[in-house]
Amino acid sequence: MILKTYARIFTGDMDLSLGFLEHLTGQKPDYRFKLPEMGIEVSGLADFCVVAGSKEKRYPLRALQGPLIVDDLAATEKFLVGAGAVITKPNQATVTGRNLFARHPDGSVLEYVEWKPELRLRILG
Repeated sequence: MILKTYARIFTGDMDLSLGFLEHLTGQKPDYRFKLPEMGIEVSGLADFCVVAGSKEKRYPLRALQGPLIVDDLAATEKFLVGAGAVITKPNQATVTGRNLFARHPDGSVLEYVEWKPELRLRILG
């Protein structure tokens, strides 16, 4: 079900963070895009999901964990609900594929993502 997990890093300077992570991991970003409606930019590099923007734009997102990349978002949603999770943001189209947010019974909120086939193939092989 889960193909890959990311640790989120919140920053005010995407280029500075990516430069350091590239040096640290020896890898280049897998993806990078802006979400102008939210005032943030997102990039995935190695096992990091970097979220950049002003402190005010980043702050509300700090409670989110993940993202967790899954092979089938609809099946994951069904499993989560059956296990007692509450879907807080429904399955929707995104730049990288589809995502949803779920609050687990312990109160933690995680993002689940199903990548577009071409992105999944490029990153995971």
